[in-house]
This record gives sequence, structure tokens and C-alpha cells, in this order.
Amino acid sequence: MVPCREGRIRARGVAFAYQRWGEANRPPVIALHGWLDNAASFARLAPLLAQRWQVVALDLAGHGRSGWRSADAAYNIWQDAGDVAAVARALGCERFALVGHSRGATVAVLTAATFPERVWALVLIDALMPDPVEAPEAPLQLRRAFDDHHRLLGAAPQLYPDRDAAVAARRRGRLGLSLEAAELLAERGLAHSARGFWWRADPRLKGASEVKLAEAQARAFLAGVRCPALALLAADHLEHHRRWFDANSALRVEAVTGPHHLHLEEPSWRQVGERIAQFLAAALP
Repeated sequence: MVPCREGRIRARGVAFAYQRWGEANRPPVIALHGWLDNAASFARLAPLLAQRWQVVALDLAGHGRSGWRSADAAYNIWQDAGDVAAVARALGCERFALVGHSRGATVAVLTAATFPERVWALVLIDALMPDPVEAPEAPLQLRRAFDDHHRLLGAAPQLYPDRDAAVAARRRGRLGLSLEAAELLAERGLAHSARGFWWRADPRLKGASEVKLAEAQARAFLAGVRCPALALLAADHLEHHRRWFDANSALRVEAVTGPHHLHLEEPSWRQVGERIAQFLAAALP
């Protein structure tokens, strides 16, 4: 079993936590989890990839064991992209590959398009870009974000009487998880005291984004990806993402039978890991 090493680093005013697998002298692969998940999302995939690469799974701001953003800040995907670039530089990774799941996949697209000289390969797991919000809807989108920020700022995380109840709540989420997958996320994502158990994620993450990309903007980011890119999408979700397939002619799209957490759940995670390993080996400069 490839050992996992814990780390912390400060960048852009946030204390980031991460997990690292593999030798430090190997080509770096930075893994970005989805919304309300954490670095343990890659607990199964990373040891497989670490046989050839150095894998760094980051707790994004407000998630897992990383710090929360300040009271005047928000959780927008472009802020995460800036964080990824800054953390990579602080870790000495001037060039790196990105593997992103769900919201982390969108952050990976923004990072790769914004810093094309730094990203040598891009893997997207069951996401490309979020549903666009066009210009006429922007005022309402901003109002929702400000209202949510006011409502959620300082809000206490929901308490559960025991660990099992907290894990069960995570399994009932919009995109449900098996017990085994939820337990892996809970190892990193749960905190507890005499009052009970709670998920560490900043409640503000559940609020609306201040601005969402219009379709033309989202397509521009996809088109701006210059490195080899692979999207592994759940077969049942293929049609939902089809609008983006022609935004970058170099993007390879493959369907995988499995749930949203293709890289974490049985039976798809091993197939996904093997496919990513093949792709990265071919893409390595």
C-alpha cells in the first residue's frame, strides 16, 4: 500500500490541508474534489496513480481540514483556480497535471485555461462546466448570493448526535454515496465534541455564487485548454454535458458505467483509475 502523507501550507490568506502519495521527485498530479467533499475523495484512486506519479489531493478552501475564507469573501470557482495555482507554486510544482471531480473538474478547467503553460494534462470526472447563467439573470444571481451570504455567515454547522447519523446524512445528499464511500469522506470531513458531530465544510458553500459563467464564457475556458484533456463521464449523465463537447476539439470524452463519484465508488473506481493512468502516461511531456 502506498503511504499517505499529510501536509499543510498557507497560500492567498488560507491555510490549506492536503494529502500526498508517491515520491516527491515524480511528476506531480494535483487532485481536486467536488462540492462538500474533501481530499479523501481520492483515497482509492491516488494510491493507484502514485505508483508512477506524485499525487497531491487538496482540501479546497472551506472544505475538509482547510481553512475557511474570510467573512468578506465568497466561494467562487475562479477563486479556487487561483488557490490551486498558488498552492502548486508553494509546493514547488511549477508544472503539473490536474484531476478534478464534479465542481473540482470545473475548477481544473479554469486553472488549465488560465495557466496553460503550467498544466500538462487534464482529467475531468463526471463534470465539464456548470449550467450557465446568462446576462439578463445576473442581477438576480447576485441578489441571491448576497442574501445567502447574510443568512449563512456565522451559521453553525448542523449537529448530529453520533457519527452514524452524520454519515447517513451525507449518504442522503443530492448525489448519494455508498456507506463505504461516505465513511472515507467522514474520516477527513467530520469533527466532534461533547455537543455532537458535524461536517467541517463552511456553511457558506451552500449559498449561491455571486456570478455564474454565461455559456460563451464557459466555452471560452474550455477552448482555452491547451493540454491533452480527458473527460470520464457517468453514462447516465452524458446527455447533460453534451452541450460542451464541441467547445474543444482536442477533448476526449468517454462514458463510464457508474454513479457520480466514479473515482470513489464500486465498481467503477478501478476502471477509472486504470484509464487515468493510461492517459497520463501518454500525455507526460
